[in-house]
Amino acid sequence: MVFTAAELPKFTTHPATFIPTVFGGHVLVYESRSHPGHRREFAFKTRFTNQSGVSSCYYRCMSCRSMKNKVPPGPDGKPPQIPCIAVKNGFIVNDPDFPEANDHFCIPPTLDESRQREANGFAKAIVKGRPRQKATRKE
Repeated sequence: MVFTAAELPKFTTHPATFIPTVFGGHVLVYESRSHPGHRREFAFKTRFTNQSGVSSCYYRCMSCRSMKNKVPPGPDGKPPQIPCIAVKNGFIVNDPDFPEANDHFCIPPTLDESRQREANGFAKAIVKGRPRQKATRKE
């Protein structure tokens, strides 16, 4: 059963859970309230520090990122924007199931699928999202 934002209690800040990857980074995981039995996975996007020195980290949905080129373009002819969430001081600030700027166009992986990705260090999921690099020949 899938729930809408109106059917769920209002989101409050939630401690972020990070899992290390085989590439030395980390993936933020969140057990979905809108899709029970599923877990959303977010990869680091950028860090922003304001003038008073408070840092916010932004994370992108990994499932939406992998589906971006498979979804038809919107009415403006552009591909859909990937939803992002913010983390401040180790706490998720906005609702990962219903981000403020862009909606998810993916179905999050089940807990078992996510744990399987976790076991292999998210290697395949992260490599898919990286741009391909040309092979350089050394002589």
